[in-house]
Amino acid sequence: MRRFFALLLLLSAAATGQGVHPRTFYDGRGEPGRYSARDTGVHDIGVPAATPLWGLDLRGALRQETWSPETGQVSDPYVVSDSRRLFFVRAGKLRALGARTGRQLWTFNVTGPVRFEVRAGSLVVVGQRSVYGLNARTGRVRWSRSYRAPVETFSVHRDLLTFIVGERLVVTDLATGRERWRVRGLYGLTRDPHHAVTAVAGSVLFLELGYYSLTSSPDVFAFDVKTGEQLWRVRSHFLPLSVADGKVYLPYDDALTRQERPGRLTLDVLELRSGRRVGQHVYNLNGSDQTVYTTPDLWNYGRAAVDGGILYLEAHKLSSRRTGLARFRLEDPAAAAFVQPGARFTWLAGPYRGKLFVLGRQDKKRLLICSLTAPTLPIRWRGTGPVNVNPVSRLDLLGNGLYVGHTDGHFYAANIRTGRTVFSFQTDTRNFGPTRVVGNTLVIQAGSELLAFKLPRTLER
Repeated sequence: MRRFFALLLLLSAAATGQGVHPRTFYDGRGEPGRYSARDTGVHDIGVPAATPLWGLDLRGALRQETWSPETGQVSDPYVVSDSRRLFFVRAGKLRALGARTGRQLWTFNVTGPVRFEVRAGSLVVVGQRSVYGLNARTGRVRWSRSYRAPVETFSVHRDLLTFIVGERLVVTDLATGRERWRVRGLYGLTRDPHHAVTAVAGSVLFLELGYYSLTSSPDVFAFDVKTGEQLWRVRSHFLPLSVADGKVYLPYDDALTRQERPGRLTLDVLELRSGRRVGQHVYNLNGSDQTVYTTPDLWNYGRAAVDGGILYLEAHKLSSRRTGLARFRLEDPAAAAFVQPGARFTWLAGPYRGKLFVLGRQDKKRLLICSLTAPTLPIRWRGTGPVNVNPVSRLDLLGNGLYVGHTDGHFYAANIRTGRTVFSFQTDTRNFGPTRVVGNTLVIQAGSELLAFKLPRTLER
């Protein structure tokens, strides 16, 4: 469950605003949706091959390890981008490349492993005990700060930089480095600062802090973004699944209910500023009186997302491979619609621009675009040969483009609105990193290589 919510936030996050859940409030660090499976397969017939504008070998570059339930532990070259440039570290230097030409623009000396993020013209570089703010265009240092304690988890939200130093949550101005406020002695920071996650909605900064286990759940704090005043705190909750109309929908976790009555998602509804609970909604995939002791073969839920006042829950049987998709009205848990696209399917990404993206485990295991208001729209890829020869390694949603890399080295770009495949490219890698749209350039990360293509007009916003 804890990993489910971590994945949910990862899929909803957007570091550049390119691959964003349309109605999410969460704007922290993250990448577009990632997916990997062992038994999917699609092949292409008659799709034009693209020609790269340039390529760059990233062997020897600083790498970043990430984890998700689908991929497990993955190590990719650590690359970030803004609207014109790409940034990575190699041989002790942070390097900036022009996205259109692939030429190196500037370098900045770094010591040891660093983390970095770019937003609104500022490139933040976080070392073990220091933080730098660089001009993303020139590489010049705008500001720097040093600390006695290690700098832990950090996030960029709009014009804010938040990070953990020792027992403190520190919030600084992204452009100037000026410290806006700090909070000391938060319960849980001394045990493991890596279990601290932040998000911003309107005038409120949320902090999820603590452990998730069979017997415990994290706490959620709410602070005023400008002053740092603690507005409220709730126990045994996760970061909000949705924030709308001055209300916060917080997933509530009770260890006993989780184990005895799977398939129940409980959302506490709180007022955004006061934290006063104004309602509680329970979305149940099973009968209200069913438990694992009376009915062993119950539905449980996996991923969840909110879009347009609708809650989507991926459902799967505990003792079989049957899967389904439940749709609830956010404000009316009793109004549920349960559908099963096939005996087995996998929800890959979405909702995004009114569509869900699923993998049909039947019908040649095709990748399907499911419109939320119209019949299923299949991507125009035709299956050839064994259906399990080229699993999906990476899937990204950016603008009007769907970008998919397969473990046979094929990379495809498709139009989300029509499902039409626009171009393909054959690489020699089995693993793909994040796809990026940088201005009018499409940059794919094929193993340890960056490849740039001209962005087709039909895949723009």
